[in-house]
Parts: sequence; structure tokens; C-alpha cells
Amino acid sequence: MKWLIILLSGLSAYGVNAQEAPHHFRVEDGQAVWRARLDSAAVPSDYLARLKKDIFEDVQDRPGGISGNLKYVAPMYSEAGYQWVTTTIFLLRHLVSGYATVEFDGGFYNITVRKIVFMKPSGGKVETLEEVNVNRKGNFKPGFRNCDGRVLHVTFSKLFGVAFVK
Repeated sequence: MKWLIILLSGLSAYGVNAQEAPHHFRVEDGQAVWRARLDSAAVPSDYLARLKKDIFEDVQDRPGGISGNLKYVAPMYSEAGYQWVTTTIFLLRHLVSGYATVEFDGGFYNITVRKIVFMKPSGGKVETLEEVNVNRKGNFKPGFRNCDGRVLHVTFSKLFGVAFVK
């Protein structure tokens, strides 16, 4: 009986690790991507102007939206419900950025952040999300679900500042 319990708990742990990462993250063609469909009553021109001013470093206008590199920001771990002692050291010591595309689609904004990178505030080596949290099989590491994924999801959500729709 004891061995059956151990076997079942091992299989359930394996099943949890095999799930897709939460918080709007996916691995597409070997690259970690955060996608969200956001609902907003904001006028598209006003919303896109705020994004250009507040969170983008360089912006290219596209038909129905914008794209460009995000400014480096500190991951918002406290807004995600963590304290500095419960957040991974990596997130505490790095700033995060990425390449974002925002497209307006009839009252909704489709937001995609890819090429997510981390850099220490003092500069130095830039590391990608794939180097840090994606294993060789192309899946997110188990720890990503618990802390890093949630913190990055909240960080990107707060940057874009609108209410989520599934």
C-alpha cells in the first residue's frame, strides 16, 4: 500500500510538471512568449500614446497598433503577492524587458511580448527568459509556474494597465 501511494504521488507530480505554464506564457518555436487579450474602454489613440510615452523605448507604428522594445523595469514581485524573501534571487537582481506588439481589435487589445530579457541594474550580460526558465525539451521549468511566471505576468499586466479578458 505504501508503494502504491508513493507511485501515485510521483505520477501526479509528473503530471503537474507536464502542464503548460500558466499566466499567459507559452513556448512558441523555442521562444518564450507572453500573450494577452485585454479589454479596455480607452480610446485607441490615447491608449497607444500613453504606452509610447510610458513603457516603450523605441516604437514603430503599425496598421492598427504599435510595436517596439519595452523599457527595462524591475519585476513587480510585491504586486504579485510575494515578498523579497519569497521571490527568486534572479528576479530580485535583474530588470526585465522585451519586444512588444500591441494591436487594437474592436474594443480589445492583443498584446504579445516576446524576446523577454533580463539585465542587472548595473549593466552587464543580458540573459533571455529561455536561458533562465526553459529546459532542453522546450518546456518551462517547474519553478517558473510557482514564482517567476506569476511575477512576470503581473509585471506585464501592470505595464499595459487594462483589465483582462480570457
